[in-house]
Amino acid sequence: MSVKRGAILFVLFAMVATLPVSAACRPESGLTCTQVINPNSTIVTQTGPRTFSIVLAVAQPFRCGGAGGGVLPPGCPTDGVQFKPDISRNVASAVQSTQLCTIYNGTANASGDVEFGFRVRFEQGNSFAPRRKTCVLRFRLGSGTGNRPFTLVSAQNIAPEE
Repeated sequence: MSVKRGAILFVLFAMVATLPVSAACRPESGLTCTQVINPNSTIVTQTGPRTFSIVLAVAQPFRCGGAGGGVLPPGCPTDGVQFKPDISRNVASAVQSTQLCTIYNGTANASGDVEFGFRVRFEQGNSFAPRRKTCVLRFRLGSGTGNRPFTLVSAQNIAPEE
């Protein structure tokens, strides 16, 4: 093998070795968002003219910040809920509670329709297979405060883990 060919193979190997392994360890689940998040127990509250609070109720085996029941492969991100600004609309900021990873306080850019994109990382089924589900919670901020009706849909953008 020539030195030139060996150098090219080394560079290709180095590039492959630096690819993130976290995306492969949690494929997108075939479950619907309403099978992963319980819409009957989830609460969306308008707390001010452009502010809101979301309490997500997870329906699947789940433990915030850990492995729900199995051992995760090396480099695989722990269970949790992650705000996804790239698939959100009309969300200026969203801050996750330090106590529970399913609670968010947010601010909208303006009153009106809000799409809050998020990803849930969990273990699915009796085999505790690591999975993820990417969802969008849609609601409307109007006048006053209080609980808001919402819909929960699967996101079309299921980009790999960061």
